[in-house]
Amino acid sequence: MKGYTSAVPNKECWDILNKYCSDWRMLLSPASVRSITKSNRWMLNKNGYAIDNGVYADWSKGRPFNEKGFFKLLNEYAKNADWIVIPDAVGDFMETCKMFMLWYPRLIQYKKPLMFVAQDGIEQNDYATVRSMTKRGVGIFVGGTTEFKLEHSSMIAKICRENKAQCHIGRVNSAKRVRMCFAWGATSFDGSGMSRFSKTADVVSRQLMNLRRKATVLDKWLKGFLKKYKDDMHFLDCSEYMCWTRSAPDERYWNDYEDRFLEQGRLLDAVLKFRSQFRGQNIEIDVFNHLGKFTTIWITPQEETYVQLDLF
Repeated sequence: MKGYTSAVPNKECWDILNKYCSDWRMLLSPASVRSITKSNRWMLNKNGYAIDNGVYADWSKGRPFNEKGFFKLLNEYAKNADWIVIPDAVGDFMETCKMFMLWYPRLIQYKKPLMFVAQDGIEQNDYATVRSMTKRGVGIFVGGTTEFKLEHSSMIAKICRENKAQCHIGRVNSAKRVRMCFAWGATSFDGSGMSRFSKTADVVSRQLMNLRRKATVLDKWLKGFLKKYKDDMHFLDCSEYMCWTRSAPDERYWNDYEDRFLEQGRLLDAVLKFRSQFRGQNIEIDVFNHLGKFTTIWITPQEETYVQLDLF
């Protein structure tokens, strides 16, 4: 998962960000690009950048969309950009769809991946617009209200993964929100706090570093699991599983996430989600596959112990 700063970091924040993760990128907009000078342009060249349309910044200040500034930004920086955010209408899903029809033909000339901004309402008809966009190669930039993001980002990211499309989460400025992005399976996120406040830069970059380390451990565990049970692959496509959390050896608490994970059906998704959701608790995931075999995944709260596997 990649991290982007949505403003040009000051020197102190840049140093803190790179202390933990040396690949922080930037999200340029018509407003933020004005802060790029000869003395700090090397930041862009070091790790790269993506291009935002700047609509949200204009909207928040009561200004009309700076279309001229957007094209100026594209003409100067699109060549080396990771992707480009298609102009949208803040808080208006239907208008955002209309703007896509207008802007998509104008932006494909830059030959860069394009991102459609998800607004409240995109979940209608079983996320039909998300499915349509991702199947045609357009990624999803999750905007909208905070409530919308918390409720729907997981499913949006899942659909993006299924169609091999990017899923970016906007306005992420805390360690908790970074953990959520990781648990949802987002490919990237951005926030402005990391470029302005040293404390935010420290906690967010440190959290990203820790999550990447855990992801590496889980990936090694999964590869070992695959190698050991290469002839028994159905363990990774579970027809049913349950999760319990324990605060004491003789206590169990049922959770509210079973249905969601039955839809996803991948054991690793369950491990990542529950480890993030129930930090500091012993977690037991009981898995029953379609052949009736049983697996228990134990996840302990100690930072140095991530996953222990018992197979029966």
